[in-house]
Amino acid sequence: MIRNRIIWLAIILLNSYSVMAEVSNIQVVGLFNGMAIVKFNQQQTILKVGKTDPSGMTLVSATANEAVINIHGQQYHYQLSGEVGEVQAHSVGSKKTHSIWRVDGRYTTQGSINQKSVTFIVDTGATTIALNSYTAKRLALAYQEGRRVPVTTASGEEMGYAVQLAEIKIGDIMVRNIDAIVLEGAYPREPLLGMTFLEKVKISQHDGRMDLEPMF
Repeated sequence: MIRNRIIWLAIILLNSYSVMAEVSNIQVVGLFNGMAIVKFNQQQTILKVGKTDPSGMTLVSATANEAVINIHGQQYHYQLSGEVGEVQAHSVGSKKTHSIWRVDGRYTTQGSINQKSVTFIVDTGATTIALNSYTAKRLALAYQEGRRVPVTTASGEEMGYAVQLAEIKIGDIMVRNIDAIVLEGAYPREPLLGMTFLEKVKISQHDGRMDLEPMF
């Protein structure tokens, strides 16, 4: 009986240690309303509120200042670029790191689509890259040959054209063959750099600066 209790206690302690090790290995490198970019075991993943990733983490809430993550039934509070309750200094070490500073609440950066210059607005809430038809024509995109798809915008649902961009370059970071949507008219005013690009790069955030790095 005593031996069984010792084994049972050892299992509890081992499980507790395993959970705490997992909690301490999680870093939040990007925070947005309703979404967090998390680094765990050297892998970067994007968590959305209410969604559970394959490792079992569930994002309970997220603001620009804090993420609450449920891990094995317990809720833990994370701040940006650090372990639980900590904020770590951030340094830019890669020559290919592209830094974007927040201005008037937005992250705006110069880049190119198919080797033609554009100004992007980083939009983590956009599932794909979106651009208006005037920009598409300037880029010589045959967007009207693309498949018509419904798109939800701030003004409601409308139809857009699904296209594939040969390449997007931000600083020294280049990603090829990226899905995008073209909307007829002048919206969005500037191309939105959505998740079809952002999910292919590493993102970190610190003190009003967003850093993008190649995934490999």
